[in-house]
Amino acid sequence: MNSPEKPALIDFGDRLTAETLLGVSYSPRVYQTHDNVSRGICEIRVCGVNLACTAYSIDGGRFAQGVLVNRRDGSPSLILTNGDTRASQSELAEAVDYWESPNDNRIFCLHEKSCGAVVFTGDGEQRKYLMIRMNLGHCGLPKGHIEKFETEEMAAVREIREETGVDAKLIPGFRETVEYPISAKTRKMSVYFVGRFDGGDVRIQESEIKSYRLCPYAEAREFITHDNDRAVFDSAVAWLNERGY
Repeated sequence: MNSPEKPALIDFGDRLTAETLLGVSYSPRVYQTHDNVSRGICEIRVCGVNLACTAYSIDGGRFAQGVLVNRRDGSPSLILTNGDTRASQSELAEAVDYWESPNDNRIFCLHEKSCGAVVFTGDGEQRKYLMIRMNLGHCGLPKGHIEKFETEEMAAVREIREETGVDAKLIPGFRETVEYPISAKTRKMSVYFVGRFDGGDVRIQESEIKSYRLCPYAEAREFITHDNDRAVFDSAVAWLNERGY
């Protein structure tokens, strides 16, 4: 392999570019270890260019489960695991936090996870459901990526608050998941709960959300774009009805 060039030549902030590194085996030169994670250097080739980048190996793994991209300079770091590992972006971020906590990073990985909820106000036939329309055009339930050191429930409550300004109280006992591909290599799991809020204004996060609706069941169901989200919504409403909310 020729002498590696600087990572700044490549835009790793682009998902397709970052994902060229995923699912590949690498052999890092390790120089530091903390707990079960080793830090080293890998030589990679992407877009016809030879590069050197930081690599983190969890439990001695060599399989590229994630690519951590520094938002400041665009430089990539590989996160390597054993081939049978299925880790979300938050779990990978937790693993390398010892070294990366001061940095502003984005992680592209093979298994992403988002958390959200079917959010409602009112009781029985008077229930109204909070629906959002994203700036990208699709409509559905508030949710977002889980962050490091969060539980699924913590992530759902935080994302609902960030996207809508609503402080939802999750009702224990309901949890459903939906999985789907978001690219040629990456699959996403969305975890949904049921949350209630009483009063207060809805204040949308304009950087991501175009508009919102508070509407009864039939209108809310029609508003949802994707069939898998509609199925979760139906399941949540049936669950609420069975329990007399």
